[in-house]
Amino acid sequence: MPNLSRQWRLLINLSLLLVTGLNVFAYTSYVYEAERLLEVKFLDVGQGDSFLVRTPDKVTMLVDSGRDSSVISRLKEQLRLGENVDILLSTHPDGDHVTGFAEVIKQYNPSKVIYNHINHPSAGYTAFLEAIRARSVPTMAVIAGDSFNIGCCVRITFLWPGDPPEADVNETNPYSIAIFLEYAEFSMYAGADLPIKEEELTLKALGGKRVDILKVGHHGSKTSTSLQFLQKLQPALGVIQLGKANTYGHPHAEVLSNLSATGTRVLRNDLHGTISFYTNGHGYKLITSR
Repeated sequence: MPNLSRQWRLLINLSLLLVTGLNVFAYTSYVYEAERLLEVKFLDVGQGDSFLVRTPDKVTMLVDSGRDSSVISRLKEQLRLGENVDILLSTHPDGDHVTGFAEVIKQYNPSKVIYNHINHPSAGYTAFLEAIRARSVPTMAVIAGDSFNIGCCVRITFLWPGDPPEADVNETNPYSIAIFLEYAEFSMYAGADLPIKEEELTLKALGGKRVDILKVGHHGSKTSTSLQFLQKLQPALGVIQLGKANTYGHPHAEVLSNLSATGTRVLRNDLHGTISFYTNGHGYKLITSR
């Protein structure tokens, strides 16, 4: 196997060619050759959420799938020839998070689907459930307190939601699945579209832990990512998943101000394209497609 330190030196040397403060350079095969790297890729799917996790032993998990089939193009860019998506995680039934899943199931043969307990009649979610039944994909519903390893050594802890509602719900954001991902000393928080109240509640389970990467809640909406939340979590980097043409005013100026006030560096799909992190569990490297 290639020497890990050599691969890190190669990435550092490539970064010297940059003309901006961001590590924006062409995708190379060298990253794939490195040993024991966790990869987290926030896919550029427009106004929606979707990120891909690949563990050091090459288990893949796709969290959400955007609002249309553009996730397929992004996966073709990021997956190796013949590689499938092993696990799908649907945070909640909103169309901008779940619509691409039906086509992902058809093309990438997942071995497991993780979701929350709520039901919702959205078209994208209905198609998702139908695709699961058609392919007989095993499913697992999770609640706060559940945790397990993905692959050899990546720990996923579910911080939200709690017990499922007794009936169908109209507003699904408060039931979004929130995850805390850990690989050695590296950590990441992703809370989908959780509102401020629920975000605060998730922090109790973390016991004061800080994170390297925060997937900023609800595409940068002012309904998420309060200053108090950021002060407790203290992320080094915040990734906002959103599209160039959105009518919601995302990201909101108040959220950007909160991130700035806590010294959180901001990356955005609308500006930087697909945003990829590679970590050996200690330091991490950043590559963006734009």
